[in-house]
Amino acid sequence: MAQTDEAAVWYSKAIKFGKQGLFEEALRAYDEALRLTPGYLDAWYKKGVILGKLGRHEAAIKAYEEVIRLQPDLAEAWCNKGNRLVHLNRKIEALEFFEQAARIKPDYAHAWYNAACIYALKKEKEKALDALHKVARLSRKYMEEAKTDKYFENLRDDESFKKLIK
Repeated sequence: MAQTDEAAVWYSKAIKFGKQGLFEEALRAYDEALRLTPGYLDAWYKKGVILGKLGRHEAAIKAYEEVIRLQPDLAEAWCNKGNRLVHLNRKIEALEFFEQAARIKPDYAHAWYNAACIYALKKEKEKALDALHKVARLSRKYMEEAKTDKYFENLRDDESFKKLIK
């Protein structure tokens, strides 16, 4: 079996382990796939996801950095790196990754929503509302979330915000 075939087998095992909630086993399987094929983009990406589920945010960031190195235009990797930074309470730093994800993929509602959260946290009302307008056009599901999201506490009484979330 060629290395790439063998790596694909380990990747498949990792996916199965992850679906079963066996995250440590999944992580070991991703590591084996990456040992066999170091540039295995999907394995790096999914490894980042698993590391995040395990609360290993710094390690997840490194995995997403490798994904970004291998494929700089993968918006989801930029956004996920930002999400891990948020979990490390590095919210302001995370903003640049959400913005980059939105630049790469302008219809990426999740990236715009995350950016809106950080703008609101920074009390940049106009930027937050602008990002939320984009989100509302892309996916109304986030407007339900915005109704109770702690990031928008300082916008709750704003008429523009109220119109957006209803």
